[in-house]
Order: sequence, then structure tokens, then C-alpha cells
Amino acid sequence: MKGATMSFILTRDLISNRHDEPGPDIPAMFEQTDRLIRLRDEAPIDSEEFAETVRAIIDFQREDGSFSYLSSYEVPSDARVDFVYHPTYICCQILIKAMLSGSPNKNILPALQRGLEFSCSRRLMGHGIDGLRDQMRTVQDFIDSGIMTILDYQPDLCPEFTAMLIEIAEEYAKMIEDCDTILPFGNDVTVKMIRIVKTLNGPVSVPVFVYGTLMSGEANHYLIEDCEHLGPAAIFGFALHDLGAYPAVKYTEKPLTATGELILCDADALERLDILEQLGSLYDRAVANAFMDDGPVFKAYVYVYRNEVTDDSRVPEELQPWPYLKELQRTHVWYVAYGSNLLRERFMCYIEGGFCEDNGRAYDGCRDKTAPLFDISVTIPYNVYFGNKSASWGNSGVAFLDTSRTGLAFGRAYLVTKEQLADIHEQEGNGANWYSSKQLIGKHAGIPMITFTNTREREHVMPSKAYLDVMQRGLTEGAGALTDELAEEYLQQAIER
Repeated sequence: MKGATMSFILTRDLISNRHDEPGPDIPAMFEQTDRLIRLRDEAPIDSEEFAETVRAIIDFQREDGSFSYLSSYEVPSDARVDFVYHPTYICCQILIKAMLSGSPNKNILPALQRGLEFSCSRRLMGHGIDGLRDQMRTVQDFIDSGIMTILDYQPDLCPEFTAMLIEIAEEYAKMIEDCDTILPFGNDVTVKMIRIVKTLNGPVSVPVFVYGTLMSGEANHYLIEDCEHLGPAAIFGFALHDLGAYPAVKYTEKPLTATGELILCDADALERLDILEQLGSLYDRAVANAFMDDGPVFKAYVYVYRNEVTDDSRVPEELQPWPYLKELQRTHVWYVAYGSNLLRERFMCYIEGGFCEDNGRAYDGCRDKTAPLFDISVTIPYNVYFGNKSASWGNSGVAFLDTSRTGLAFGRAYLVTKEQLADIHEQEGNGANWYSSKQLIGKHAGIPMITFTNTREREHVMPSKAYLDVMQRGLTEGAGALTDELAEEYLQQAIER
């Protein structure tokens, strides 16, 4: 250690020499503690200075076993922690290092025993809101000083202190199991706590819910290959969002679910995940109830995205987990209907083929007659109008989109294969005067949303009652459906355009 020796550091009842502030010299006492810490962490243990320091510490010890700066403990609790207990912990840690160095000083052992006994009176806790965090720091300082090595060959050194360490380890293990390791103001001590418990009481792991590139077979799974995989799981009250290269989950008050996998992480694995997820800047670690497919429920950590997301990026539960979604993004598209295909029964004639009772026409259907995987209600940024004369609907008008200006139309998006979309387009009529134009109106869950219209405005023609009836039924069907009154008003506005 550079600078003054311990004989200049350890001074009892330091008094301020300022006439306007009589009483303990608090800055001097904090400086004394800082010098003790520097000596503990930096001084060569085989130096004469260190040996002199140890002798000074032993001489400094009080009858109660403490190494307190204060003769009276009738001071606020915070002051007792800072100037009674904290110096005692540090001095005990220095004595531990002295014992491990093979010092011949026979007074070290009894002084250490008395100091450890005194240290138990507050269970190493700090003060105020930082009490637990200070306790963890003190436990780690004892570990770093070599307390576990001492206890290995002198298990009876201080039974009370040993029992206290075991109790603390058990308390920490329970906190880890309950995912209760994020302290007030977001202070996350999970990794440090897992490492402390491993040293004191054996390996421990924490459940973590993963839902994206960390899942089995995905790009970052190698980071958790050494973790125990418990299997598929789901968390409620969270929505899964597709951000392109990776997904995210966000809290939601809606009854939504995110699906993924549950793993058990040790400190090293969790630290790797924290780096990957950019903990504190891109993601936060939060607690969720993870439900396994076979019944058990675990409290688990989940990485929650910090930034804003759009509803269009939300992944429906039916399209999860994320690896399944990524496959769908390669093979499927959303076909967005805004006319007669709003009605699922009518649209299925395009998929399966067969006779449509609403217009009395037969359809071939798609080559692949698999039903759509999912459908959702959507809005389209263009107005609907009725035009042309469709033989399929009594030479009456059918729905088109006016893409020349912004507006609002209600649609229904069906998740179909790219091949099915081509077959649907052909059955809709892809000639120059009909639905010749494919319109990309956005993406949902990272999957393109495509509809058909004609970019050249068609002659406005009144639709048939049968056509309007099909649209009315479609608008009032399924999730996000309109009321009958709103559907009628919407159709009337389209007629009047």
C-alpha cells in the first residue's frame, strides 16, 4: 500500500476541529475506511507494512470484538453501519488474509473469532434501501478475502458466523427461485447473487423464458447450450412482436400470450444473455409466470423490450413461436379482402372450390385447398367504391379501392400460401379492366399484406342486393366485426361515392 501506515489510520473517536461543527469528524472517518479498503485490496500480504497493519488492527479491537471508530453506539443507525460495523467487517477480512498468508502472529485467530462473532449481530446488512445490496457486497468481500478457504480447514472458527452465511445463502437461493432479485430502482443483483450462492452453498440456477433467436435451432442458441432446457412454455400478459431480425415481448393489459421455451441459467449464462439483449438499454429483465405444456408453472425472468412497438408487429398466438413465424414469412402472405370475400364462407369457394349459393356460380378453387392458417380484421388506407358490371353478380357493381387518395376501408386478411394467392388472383379476375393491380398495404407480424384492385378508376355501378348482403355479413363476422348499424352506414357511404 502506498502512503501512511495503519498506525496513522486507525484512530478512535475522530473529532472535528471546526468550531462551527463540533462532534465526530465524519469525512475523516470515511477516509479512514477508504484507506482500510485500499490496504485490504492492494497491500502485499508478505510486506512488513501489512504485518504492522495487522498488529495495529489487533491492538485497535474493542472489548465487544468490534473494530468500531466510536466508543458510544448511541448514534443513528446509518452511523453505526458506517463507523461500527463496516470497519469491523473490513478488519476481519484483513485478518483472514493474514491467516492465509501464514502469519506467525498468534493473536490473529482470537481477534478474528471475536470480530466474526460481532459481525453476526447485524447479519452484514447495510442501511436503508441499500441494506440488501450492501449485505451482498460485504458477503462477496468476505469471499474474496478467503473466508471459505479458512472455513475448509477450520470449520469451527466461528460457528455463529458459519451458520449466518448458510442462512444468507438459503435466503438468496429462495430469492433466486422466486425471481425476486431486482431491487428497488431497478437494481438487478441476479448474477451477483447466483455467484454468491454457488460459492457458499453450491450451484443454483434461475428460470428464464426465451422466445426468439435463443430458442432451439436458432442463431443464438449456442449461448445457452450448456443450460438445462425444461421445454415449451407460455407467458400471459405479454405480446410477442416481430421486429425483423429478432422479436420482442411487451407488457399488455389484453389477454394475450407469448410462447417460447423455458431454460435454467447459471450466472455465466445469464451474463451472456444480458450482453446479447443489451440489458438496461434495449431490454429490461422482468418477472413472468411461465406455464409449461405439461402443467407446471414457474416464476421466470423474461427480457422485455424497452422501446415502442406498433400493433402491426404483434404476432398472433396462432403464428407463434417465433421460429414458426419466420418460416411462415418465407412461405405465406396475407390476402386482404374488402368486398364479397369479407365473408369467410364465400372466400372459401376460392380455396376449396365448389358452388357459391350467394351468386349461383361454381369455382375451381386453389391447387392447394388447405384452409387459411389464420385471419384478422384490418383497415385499409383507401376508400371502397363499386364499379364495373360483374357477370358473377348479376351484371352489377363490385368493390374496388380508390388508390388515388387516402381513405378508410375495412378488410379481412387471410393467411395463405404464395401459390394460393396467385390462384385467388386468377379467380378474382386479373384482366386489365378488373383486379389487375396488386397492392402492398403493409405488413402484419412481418408478413406482407396484399390486396387486388385496379389503379384506374372504374365506372361506378350500383352493386346487387346479394353482393351487399354478402359484404354486410362479412363485415359483421368474426373478431373486430362491425355492428349491423355501422356496417349498413359503411356500405351506404361506399355506394354514394
